[in-house]
This record gives sequence, C-alpha cells and structure tokens, in this order.
Amino acid sequence: MCAMTAEAYKTNDKYCMRIRYYIIDNYEFAVHWEAPNEPSGLDRAGHRMHETGLANEYKVIGVYEDFITWNLGETLYPNDYIDIELDEDRYNAGPTN
Repeated sequence: MCAMTAEAYKTNDKYCMRIRYYIIDNYEFAVHWEAPNEPSGLDRAGHRMHETGLANEYKVIGVYEDFITWNLGETLYPNDYIDIELDEDRYNAGPTN
C-alpha cells in the first residue's frame, strides 16, 4: 500500500512543493510473477529459502519526503518524460470492436 501527499505554493514566478510518499509493504521473496525472463539466481534462492522457512518475510514501512522548487515555464525533471501525441479524433471516437 502507498499514498502520497503534496503541499504546493507559488511565490512570484517560483513554485515550491513538499511531497511525502508513504509506503507499507510486505517483502516475501516471491518469484510467482509473470515475466519474459526467468528470475535471477538470487531471486530463486531467496524464494526457495522463504518457502522452506529459512528466510522470513519482512515489513517495509516508511516515508520518503522531498522539497522541490521550479520556475514558471520550467519542466520539472525534463529527462524523465517522453512526448506523447494524442490523436484527438480517435480518442473522441470512443472504443472500437
């Protein structure tokens, strides 16, 4: 489970945002996923130890907090995004069978 909160504000041409990302998870050494490649040897070994009782599940609980700023007209993390062009006619046409 996870959740994120953000508090944002603007001062003149500068934007500021404090984010908090909360996570609660249970790590269980699973290899029961659908994947195009076989799990690595370490993943298989960890799973085998878990199934035989030698490795225990453990909880992952925490919060990641960050404070970011950017200026008016600036793209935040510009290298982390790709441009996607929307074909509005197809989008507005709805689903096709």
